[in-house]
Amino acid sequence: MPEKYRSDTRASSLLELAERIQQANRSGDVQGRNEAHTAFHMVLYESCDFPALIDMIKMLWARHPWDELLSLPGLTSARDHHQIAELAAARDAHATAERLRAHLHSVRDALNAARRDRDDAQAEALLR
Repeated sequence: MPEKYRSDTRASSLLELAERIQQANRSGDVQGRNEAHTAFHMVLYESCDFPALIDMIKMLWARHPWDELLSLPGLTSARDHHQIAELAAARDAHATAERLRAHLHSVRDALNAARRDRDDAQAEALLR
């Protein structure tokens, strides 16, 4: 098995990237946060060893401003990523998958709330 797919290497990478996300958030380094966030997700995706899927994900990420989501109000992305990394390092596949699922739901919820706020503001502006 290639080195990058080994669980201990992957877990170490996830923990380091989660820490980089948190440090970048604390220092206001948006570019650093975005780079660490993308790398974090790519480590997860690449661990499935399915190159066609990775190509599709990279194409999708290149065409959508995913990093803009990291600035949504109420998003707990940095904490989520750190918890996912810790669970992966503990080799708890079930808990890792559950935490990842909860993270994806929280992103969806934050995105929907931002969209509702935008729609409400637009409707309010039309009524003035």
